[in-house]
Amino acid sequence: MNERLSQHMTLGELCKTSVRIENVPGVAQVENLRRVPAALQMSR
Repeated sequence: MNERLSQHMTLGELCKTSVRIENVPGVAQVENLRRVPAALQMSR
């Protein structure tokens, strides 16, 4: 899960959790997470 989503963000960083549960997104969730960096950049 080290796929780079943007220059400053990886999929692993978005899925990191401090509790011991599995936090692995499915294919549909990854597609949505790929949109997050662009949306954050627009709000900047």
